[in-house]
Amino acid sequence: MTERTDTTDEHDRIPSDDLFEALADRHRREALFHLRQNRLATVDELAVVAAQSNENAEEVRTALVDEHLPRLADLGLVSVDDDEQHVELIADPAELGEWLDLALKLEVGVDEAKDETTVAPDDPIRVLLVDDAPDFVSAVADLLEREHDDLEVVTATSAPDAFTVLKTEDVDCIVSDYKMPAIDGLEFLDAVRDEYPDVSFIMFTNKGSEWAAGEALAIGVNDYLQKEANPEGYEKLVDSIRTAVRGTP
Repeated sequence: MTERTDTTDEHDRIPSDDLFEALADRHRREALFHLRQNRLATVDELAVVAAQSNENAEEVRTALVDEHLPRLADLGLVSVDDDEQHVELIADPAELGEWLDLALKLEVGVDEAKDETTVAPDDPIRVLLVDDAPDFVSAVADLLEREHDDLEVVTATSAPDAFTVLKTEDVDCIVSDYKMPAIDGLEFLDAVRDEYPDVSFIMFTNKGSEWAAGEALAIGVNDYLQKEANPEGYEKLVDSIRTAVRGTP
């Protein structure tokens, strides 16, 4: 492993345009999300993390070695050992997290600007609320529809049930718990992104973590909210739903 040096001054000098151009690539982002949690990883591990289901991990590994990791090393974010087998994060994890979150938000903003919304301003937003607690989903669905005329809510108590709803009903936004039996929220999000890429997705949970939030952002979640059992918490959720679907709260 190459000797680790203090790179604080180097980070301060990184041009933001170069940084966000580097973070705009999904493979680089997912490698950095993994390194932010683990600090050290093999190139093989990063290739598996970065490769989607329709990609070949070996081809992704080659791209990491030839292009992506040298780019990140040039920016002072990672260090790659001489035999190109191990990668170490040398950027500050907290600062890196802020960079990654901002890069994702900027990318989402660009995508929203390119795409016309499928929900007219006067049309209700169709929300699919997914949680393994039946009483919770029923109560929250009633609350959202009672307090907000622009929301229509359908519910499911598992990811498989939610896919049954998605196959039979039009949905604009999914609000899903993270900790669920059989298929958790991250696995559900990944499957939704494969089959229903245009549906907005909000993770709404009281059992999350920084790791889960980072993974959700890497997969393509629109927002990640902690559950708050008070009016302010549900207003945050409503604002997030409207922003995800219409671009404004």
